[in-house]
Amino acid sequence: MIKEMPYLAEHLSSLRQEIGDLQKMNARYSNRIEHSPLDQSALEMRTARLLQIKKELAGPDDPKPGGRGLTPASPSARPSPEISIEFCSLNE
Repeated sequence: MIKEMPYLAEHLSSLRQEIGDLQKMNARYSNRIEHSPLDQSALEMRTARLLQIKKELAGPDDPKPGGRGLTPASPSARPSPEISIEFCSLNE
């Protein structure tokens, strides 16, 4: 578990950066009045990625060892990333 900590810290930092970038792009999208089909498609891709990150941070679907996600074995060892995920509606 100790050997995984640098990886987890680096991965969480990377996810925070990615979430920030996605939020900035979503803010730019929501400030526009008109949206092209390409803009709408990009928004859908960003939304899907944010949901994927949220699911990854929630932990594995299967709690067996080797499962996916970032959930450590012990709840007391669980990192508590302070990440807010904001979505903007496709109807905006």
